[in-house]
Amino acid sequence: MSDPDSDVQRETRRTYDPVTGSTTEVTTERRSGSAGWWVLGLAAVAVLAAVTFLATRQPAPAPANDQSLAVATALGAAQRSAQQAQQSAAAAQSGSLAAQAQANRPAQASPDTGPSQPQRPPDSESRNPSDSASPDTQSGSNPPS
Repeated sequence: MSDPDSDVQRETRRTYDPVTGSTTEVTTERRSGSAGWWVLGLAAVAVLAAVTFLATRQPAPAPANDQSLAVATALGAAQRSAQQAQQSAAAAQSGSLAAQAQANRPAQASPDTGPSQPQRPPDSESRNPSDSASPDTQSGSNPPS
């Protein structure tokens, strides 16, 4: 077995006083404690446990701010698409209404459309000029009756 006093350190000091001629002895005992080593060991275990926990845990999900930003961006894009579709549908509807109104209006010549063309005679007059014979007389295949 080990001696329980083995960890005790004794220090003795002797002082001599020349006036009185006496010698004084002071003995100091120091015991080495292991409490400091125990504290250091527990701190090391705590550090190892923390490192193990951080190394093996699952990564945290993205913060709610990033997710809400992505959702808001997608929602904004969908709203813009819907607005553009509504605007194009409204433009198409107004264009068709304008075309329908144009078609329902009677045809009128407006004075500012350009220079006016001289009116031509109907087709029947242009086909039968005065110097040519009628179509019946031109055809030799049908004899007169």
